[in-house]
Amino acid sequence: MPSTFAAPRDCEHNWEAVSMVFEGQLLDREGRVVVRQPDPRKGRVYFICRGCASHTYMTTQWLGCRMYGSEDAIPEEH
Repeated sequence: MPSTFAAPRDCEHNWEAVSMVFEGQLLDREGRVVVRQPDPRKGRVYFICRGCASHTYMTTQWLGCRMYGSEDAIPEEH
């Protein structure tokens, strides 16, 4: 069992997004995840700090998506 850690105790976190998922979670009495299922209304973006290996997440929501296509083209002037 290690008695020291390589990660610094004090760190000015530089958060980096690593993944995003839209899902709902069912938890047991101890707060452990029992079931994960897709949910378009609940999202989490997960972050890590490479400097100290800390991790966290923030909740988000679906606002929509726009895929650019021919209707977004700017007409050229001849």
